[in-house]
Amino acid sequence: MKPMRTRRFLALALLTTLGGLALITAVTAVAAAAQPLADALRAQLRIEERLLERARDQYREASSLERDVLRDLRELSIGQDTLLDRVVREALGGGGPAISEEGPEEGQRPAEPFLLLRLRSAERELAATRETAFALARESADRRRDLLARAARIGELGLEITKHGRIDLVDKTGLDGLWQIELAGAGITGVMDFSSEGTLVTGTYRLSDGSQGSLRGTLANNRLALERIDWVAGFDATLRGELNAAAGVIEGTWTAVDVSGGAPTSGSWTGRRISRGGTSEPE
Repeated sequence: MKPMRTRRFLALALLTTLGGLALITAVTAVAAAAQPLADALRAQLRIEERLLERARDQYREASSLERDVLRDLRELSIGQDTLLDRVVREALGGGGPAISEEGPEEGQRPAEPFLLLRLRSAERELAATRETAFALARESADRRRDLLARAARIGELGLEITKHGRIDLVDKTGLDGLWQIELAGAGITGVMDFSSEGTLVTGTYRLSDGSQGSLRGTLANNRLALERIDWVAGFDATLRGELNAAAGVIEGTWTAVDVSGGAPTSGSWTGRRISRGGTSEPE
């Protein structure tokens, strides 16, 4: 294969690796953004569209290289056949002794050993080019499969966006506000003040044992997942719960992170809405 095509082939492989790493980083960033599902799907769709464009360009490059090498392979095969015919004619015509390995002098008939040397050299070049053609054929097939997979993924995302675009996963008035809570098993009551944006939830709490601090977590499909960060002890518990916005009730379980104090390490908890977010009206 010609040196320029070799460089193009290596550059294609390098760009594929570097591009894949960059796009994995982008996908991870989108997943961590915790947007509403429809918005997250649209962001993923934009990434998949860029991936599809990249896959198309990579397929075009691989296909172009494959065609170039196949053209080289055809020319080498024709040249080899021509040399082979000459060797056969020399053998049948009773060719004389070898003139030199450098080739025949002007006016002299090519000798059989010289043609055989050229034929062996052509066979080696043909074999190497054939291996390159096989490798590029596999590369082109991989690019085609990736291209089809990306196109199918975009179609799936379009259906998901249509499905979820009409659904508001988080009702702002369903969670936001003050809640009276009870940690069963620990004999602790208190209040939590929630605020949500998209699927992200933040808040503060104050408990009957004197502890207080911040809350952070997510709410999706009425499933609440929280981390409790105490002002003194730091991150000390996780809470899971199911929100019934219509009834103004949360029911779930809690688990302590620090189990060295001898207190209960897990249990159930309930919350009942006291007032909605942005108002001080009691329920």
